[in-house]
Amino acid sequence: MHQKNKSKEGIERKGPANQNDINMGDPGTSQPSLEQLLQTMIAGMTLQQEVVQKQQIIQQEWMAQQMKKEKEKEKEPTKQLGPLPEYDGDREELEQWLSQARHKLEVDYAECSEKVKFLAIHNKLRGDAAAQLAPWFKVVAGMKDEVAEKIFDQLELSFGDPHKKEKAARKLHHLRQGNKPFMEYFVEYRRLVMEAGGANWPEDVKKSYLRAGISRELQELMIGRENPDQGFEDFCNELKRISDQAEAFQQRNRHFRRNEGNQRPLRNPTAPTTTSTSTRDQAPAAPPGGAPDTMDWQPSGPASIANARRAKWVSKEELDNRRKERRCIRCGANNHLVKDCPYKPARPPRAAPATPAPVTLIEPTLDDEDNTSEESEN
Repeated sequence: MHQKNKSKEGIERKGPANQNDINMGDPGTSQPSLEQLLQTMIAGMTLQQEVVQKQQIIQQEWMAQQMKKEKEKEKEPTKQLGPLPEYDGDREELEQWLSQARHKLEVDYAECSEKVKFLAIHNKLRGDAAAQLAPWFKVVAGMKDEVAEKIFDQLELSFGDPHKKEKAARKLHHLRQGNKPFMEYFVEYRRLVMEAGGANWPEDVKKSYLRAGISRELQELMIGRENPDQGFEDFCNELKRISDQAEAFQQRNRHFRRNEGNQRPLRNPTAPTTTSTSTRDQAPAAPPGGAPDTMDWQPSGPASIANARRAKWVSKEELDNRRKERRCIRCGANNHLVKDCPYKPARPPRAAPATPAPVTLIEPTLDDEDNTSEESEN
């Protein structure tokens, strides 16, 4: 047994030695030297440094291109619109100023960065507006909230009317055209609808509000022209068209009446001239109270009929009211003017005859005692 173990140990000892001899004898399986390992490590580190340097160069070039693009994109603001006024915190002017500011940024600052827009709006705040937003500007300095629209939100929060919609709705309910042109009324109507939040209202609701406010004359002109299936925009366009036609007709009619009043009958040069005039065209003699009123001497065609009734004499205040309301100043009717009045001119009331004032006989004042008077004489 002991001999077998010794023989195995000898074989194991010889095995590695023989293997080393085999490896050393084969040049292809020789291990690299320390110098070769160092050279390999140096080459790898050099290659890695080159890769890092290339990456850095690529990144720098990319950043330079981005900066160049930003510089090219950043342009000076234009001056297509007028200068934006300053805002001092007036609540009544907030909506108008915000609208002007947004249009200014959209047109003149379209090619500018958000930072430039932010600073442009910031520089327009004065008084209470600047004081109210000063803490907020300190907080957002250098942050992503430096956007012009954020300033608008802060202004609406600080100076906006929380009851704006309710007020606009009440005004819209009582809005009437009256004697104003239709477009003037329509502009006010549209503003109130927007302030009341009615941009998305049903079209029938918007039409009913608009129809309720137009003048009676325009309502009469729209009889038979409105289509129940007509949209809101078409309804507005139809109202504008009819209103423009009515206004144009009134302008032409006023111009025609003015020219008609300036016309004079042409004289026939061969006919003899006479100084007599018809009694209808003559002004009556002035009454005792002064000059005749206009309603006495205005000529008219139909009024010359013998059996026509005579208009009633009215006061000067009533005549002024008839002129303002464009009625006939003779009879007061609203379906014709004085030149077409079928009634005779009114006669001034006759002055009552003067009645002499009653004379009161005043008795002389005498003394009843004769003796007293005789003593005084003596």
